[in-house]
Formats: sequence, C-alpha cells, structure tokens
Amino acid sequence: MKHFKPLKLSKNLQAQLPYVDKPKTLATAKLDLKKQRVAVVRDGHEEQVASLMKMIRTTYKEKKRKDRKDMRVRVRQHKKDIQTEVRAKYKRDQQKKKAVMRKRSKMSSTK
Repeated sequence: MKHFKPLKLSKNLQAQLPYVDKPKTLATAKLDLKKQRVAVVRDGHEEQVASLMKMIRTTYKEKKRKDRKDMRVRVRQHKKDIQTEVRAKYKRDQQKKKAVMRKRSKMSSTK
C-alpha cells in the first residue's frame, strides 16, 4: 500500500470547490496540538504514587468482578427458591381445589 503526500490546493481553487469537497483543516489542527504537548517525566515519588494508584485500581476492579460473580450466583439461587415456592403454592392450590370439588360433588349427590 502506497502512502501519498496530501494533495495541496491553492486557496483560489479551494474557494471555487463546493463545501463537501473542500479540504478539512481539522486533522492538521489535532496534529499541531500533539506536537505542542510537553513530555512529562515523573520523579521517584510520583512513580510510587502512580504505581500505588494502579494497584488500588486493580484490586478495586477485581473486587468488583468478584462481587458481580457472587451476585450472579445469589440471583440464580434466589430464582430457584422462588420457583420451588411457586410450585409448592400451585400444588397447595390444586389440593384445595380438589377438596372443594370433592365436597361439592358429595353435596350435590346427597340432594
């Protein structure tokens, strides 16, 4: 893949072009900002602080990950518990209905 230098157009020609085709100067402005930046060199204490902050961040992320994992396990268990309760309630309701229907049929047969 060949890399070409950017096409240079005269200001006169740029003025005649429609807006869509005009070259955008925003990219060059970003490059200029990068060139203006000053390199930051940390001293010993700043390095220690940065490494400590990195360790704290790492432990925080790990703790968060572990908490999320534990929560997923708790949620799964809770859903199972709710499901067993719903099944038990359904069974109780069925037995009650059965008893009521039995009594109704006895009452209607005795009349």
